[in-house]
Amino acid sequence: MTPVAVLRSRQLAGLAGALCAIAIGAAAAIVSSPQSFSAGINRDLSLARPAAVVPSPTPSPTGPAAAGKLGDQVNLLAGAGWLLATGTGGTFESDDGGSTWQSVSLAAGLSGLVIDPANPAHRLAGGNTLAESHDAGKSWTPSRTQPPGPGPFTPLAINPTDPAVWFVTAHGALLRTRDSAVSWRSMTGLPRIASPVLTPEGAGDRFSLSVGGRNFDLLDNGNQINEMKPLPAGVTATQVSWLGTSPALIVRGSDGKLYIGGTAGWAPTGATGFIAAVPSGTAWVAAGGGHLGAAGKISFTSDGGATWVDGTGLPQDQSVEAVAALPPNGGSLIAYAYGGDLYSSTDAGQNWALLSGGLRSP
Repeated sequence: MTPVAVLRSRQLAGLAGALCAIAIGAAAAIVSSPQSFSAGINRDLSLARPAAVVPSPTPSPTGPAAAGKLGDQVNLLAGAGWLLATGTGGTFESDDGGSTWQSVSLAAGLSGLVIDPANPAHRLAGGNTLAESHDAGKSWTPSRTQPPGPGPFTPLAINPTDPAVWFVTAHGALLRTRDSAVSWRSMTGLPRIASPVLTPEGAGDRFSLSVGGRNFDLLDNGNQINEMKPLPAGVTATQVSWLGTSPALIVRGSDGKLYIGGTAGWAPTGATGFIAAVPSGTAWVAAGGGHLGAAGKISFTSDGGATWVDGTGLPQDQSVEAVAALPPNGGSLIAYAYGGDLYSSTDAGQNWALLSGGLRSP
């Protein structure tokens, strides 16, 4: 054997001995602590092969951090192709079903916006002068003639089926025109008007008027006025909707309770909150509460308030303040949650889904 061969043979022998020693040490480590050895293997493999990422089947939006743009005392109204949302934080409108919203501002000196239920371009606003707009509030002109007596004037409603019929209050009286302000009439047989609630009752010429705890049925646009039973002592109406069945009206009282009734009297119902109703007899109630961090709730009834069912799919992190039924029959609805999120339902309030965060605060 040459000297070079001898040297290589000795190197190979030394390498074999080192490998044997490593194997013996590893075996001893496995015997003495098999768990720590397998953990080491797992750590090594994790570096070589990243863990699989499992996507969330239903990603959740980030919840609101503050109250929405409307603030408190929220009101939500719906008409043909429009939504109007008001609160202590301002007034906003939508012409795309609630996906996007624009701030509403009136010209100096005007207040008390009323939108024609059948035509959102036609509007009334009050103040020391009653004004009318035919371009969705871009411009305003005084009505053809002003209502009798001194202002300020507060518009209450435009008849949903006859845009020439308007109701306005001023100096404690209810005033009406049937010819787009060519002439006016002061309604007689009513108490002094203060904080009234005027609601259409389905038929084109019939309205419900609540003044304090007293309630009136206005027929033929007020040519005939019948007084209904009063609400319980000390309770005034803050919101009224027409159910179109017997009993006919659902009222939100100043005591926070809901009352159903009309000519025969009033009975409290189990639900409380902001109300919406349609002539088919279905009504919805948003429980409200004005807070974040708690589940929202909307209940509905289709039997005149005898039973109530809770809708599903509403937010778990904010109360629901208001709900509106979209024309013509309430099959679709919009609801406003306290954090500024809008929810929609297309099955009469049984199931709800997030529509947009269009009224969240910046």
